[in-house]
Formats: sequence, C-alpha cells, structure tokens
Amino acid sequence: MNPVRGTKPIPQTICSAMYSRLRDGAHLITNRPDGQPMYTAPDPSSTTIATMPANDPYRAIGEPLCIDSILWWQVENGTNNGWVIEARDATYWLEPSPTIP
Repeated sequence: MNPVRGTKPIPQTICSAMYSRLRDGAHLITNRPDGQPMYTAPDPSSTTIATMPANDPYRAIGEPLCIDSILWWQVENGTNNGWVIEARDATYWLEPSPTIP
C-alpha cells in the first residue's frame, strides 16, 4: 500500500543515480549536525512537524520514494512519525545506525 497517492515505491531504489542505503524496519540516524527536518508528506514544501536530532535513532517504515530526484523515507521513533530526505543531489543525510541493527 502506498501512503502517498500517485507515487510508487521502487525496489532497490535508484533515484537520480543515488541508491537507498536503508531498508524497511532499519534503524537510522541523520548525519546533519543541526538535525534533519521531518515533514508531513514527502514534499519539502509540506509542513515541518519536527526536527530529527543528530544521532537519535529512528526506524524506517515501508519503502523509499523517489520524487523530483529526492529520495524520501517515512520514519518514526515512538513519538514522531513523518517523512525525511535520505538523499538529494548526491548528498546523503540519513545512514544506518551504527549501534542499533
């Protein structure tokens, strides 16, 4: 089931020559020191609902989406649930958590 109308998850996601480094259920962190914005939808113009702090583990939900050359994941941590950018323009902001499998 796709959470966003009109979009399709893509297997072993390739998005503008970027591959997703995550999988459904994976624990992840952001490598941005100032945190990663979390949105209500996979769209950078949607409402920012929280900031995912650097090194706080979150869990990937479902499959990644590639929209307008941006690689998106839905994530949650028990408190927040929203959409974050894994990669854009060959820059990765999410990575698998080194301490949580």
